Amino acid sequence: MRSIEMIVAMAENGVIGRDGDLPWRLSGDLRHFKRLTTGHSLLMGRRTWESLPGVLPKRRHIVLSRNVSRNAPLPTSLVHAGSIAEAVEYFLESAGAGERLFAIGGAGIYEQVWDLSSELHLTRVHAQVEGDTYFPSLDLRHWFKRDSQRHEVDDRNDYPFTIEHWTRDQDPTEVDVSTCGDVGWEPIRRLLADFALQVQVSEPGRPIPATFWGEPEAGIRGDVVFARDDTPIHSLLHEACHAILVDDERRADLDIDAGGDQQEEDAVCVLQMLLADRLPGVGRKRVAADMDAWGYSFLAGSATGFLERDAVAAWDLLRNRLGADVLATISSRNPGSEPASVEPADESRGGQRRLRSPNSTNADELADVQNLRPEPGAEEHGA
Repeated sequence: MRSIEMIVAMAENGVIGRDGDLPWRLSGDLRHFKRLTTGHSLLMGRRTWESLPGVLPKRRHIVLSRNVSRNAPLPTSLVHAGSIAEAVEYFLESAGAGERLFAIGGAGIYEQVWDLSSELHLTRVHAQVEGDTYFPSLDLRHWFKRDSQRHEVDDRNDYPFTIEHWTRDQDPTEVDVSTCGDVGWEPIRRLLADFALQVQVSEPGRPIPATFWGEPEAGIRGDVVFARDDTPIHSLLHEACHAILVDDERRADLDIDAGGDQQEEDAVCVLQMLLADRLPGVGRKRVAADMDAWGYSFLAGSATGFLERDAVAAWDLLRNRLGADVLATISSRNPGSEPASVEPADESRGGQRRLRSPNSTNADELADVQNLRPEPGAEEHGA
């Protein structure tokens, strides 16, 4: 159930719709909606489906309706479900690697999935707007705001608005996880040296260079991993594993954002758990628990579940990039430990995804480089 995410644009008075449409023109929010949902599944009510201009490209549409048979002729990317439980079951059975489920409206859908959702992508429209559809009562007392980006009025946006990303958990920086200071720098240096990597340690309170996720998380630039005593060991391993899995040309270009596709990201998560066995007093179980506490999210329900049952595609990538012999050496436990049964037998449904938002300054710089603008004329409905 943790796989459900809500995405909604809401005015200051709670309005989300009028006459079956959006009551504003916000091109920036539509681009945000497209970037976030492309390649994933959309859960919506019948009226929201009818308000769309048609099937949105490169997304599966799950329409919740008790009045339409699932056997009715439908586009191949659309399916009907009679309940939220049926919709979620269908999604979990058919989801591809890394695929996410977004609830996009209307009000009744948001109300039904509120207690089942792990993430909220909320666009606050800074205006009082007339409308006939309202978001249910917004209680964020048990949610944590990960990121917030404000956008001003211009010729393509009728009102100023702020895009916020919330998750239903505590601030991950306040949880108790194993840090580099707990482990000590000498074993960390030895481990990274095995893969031709270095570590540069920042003094307490000093900035961590090249961090994508924001301090105290680790940074990466070329063959150097940047960290501090309070950097979580899972974060240092995560950035190091990105560098381990790329070729020399990509490693030389690494700077803040490691890039890579979802399969590579999944492989990084597997490898960081395996390498944790090489650090005294850590081990894969501790790092997996830290990943869960910090906010990593897996369809298998936990990092350990992902490693043991749901990462076939990740293992294939590791084998191809590192070689079978190297992978076998890495995945065996420390001398004297119980041998690990590491390769899952099931087919992989995928997917790991980091829940934290990147450091806002670095994210702005990266957006300019990545050219995230949609194709001309490719704007879409968001709810």
